[in-house]
Amino acid sequence: MKQKRYYSSQKLYRNSDGSLQTSSFHDYILVDFAVIDTPKFKRKFCHRFRMSYKSFQKHLEELVKECPLFSSCSSTTLNAAGRPPVPLELLLLGTLQYLGRGWMLNNLKETTCISKETHHRFLHVYIYCGSTFLYDKYVLLPESLEQINDNSHKIFIAGLAGAIGSQDATHM
Repeated sequence: MKQKRYYSSQKLYRNSDGSLQTSSFHDYILVDFAVIDTPKFKRKFCHRFRMSYKSFQKHLEELVKECPLFSSCSSTTLNAAGRPPVPLELLLLGTLQYLGRGWMLNNLKETTCISKETHHRFLHVYIYCGSTFLYDKYVLLPESLEQINDNSHKIFIAGLAGAIGSQDATHM
C-alpha cells in the first residue's frame, strides 16, 4: 500500500515513490488547456458542477471583479500564516457541489483537501456576495405584460405550462 504524506500548504500528496498526487478537484484547475476543448472534459465538468467550464471561468472572474470580499484573493498574496492562500477556484468548485448536488462539508474536505471550516466560511461569503452584489444583475422581475407573456412562452416551451416565472427553482 502506498503511504501518503499530506502537505497542507500545497494541497498535494507525496506518494512513497516521491511522485505527487493532487486531490481530485485540483485536476480541474491544473488542467492542460488542450484538454478543456475535448468533449469528454466538457461533459464531465458539466455533469459534476452543473455548468460549463467556460461559464465557471466567467463566474470566477465576475466574483473577483464585482465582490470586494473576493478581490483580495490572489495567488500572489500570502495568508496570515505566511503561506499561499487556498485557490479560489477550488473553493468555488466546492460551493457548486454543495449547492448543486447537496454535498456535505465532509465530502468537500475529502475531495479538495481543504478544511470544512474554510469551506463553511467561503460558502457564507459566496452567498452574501450573490445576494448583494450579483442579485440585481441576475434576478430580473418582469415590468410589463409583454415581458410576462415572453417568460410564460419560454417556460411553456420548457414544459411548464401556466408558469410566468421561476425563482429559487420554484415555478410560479
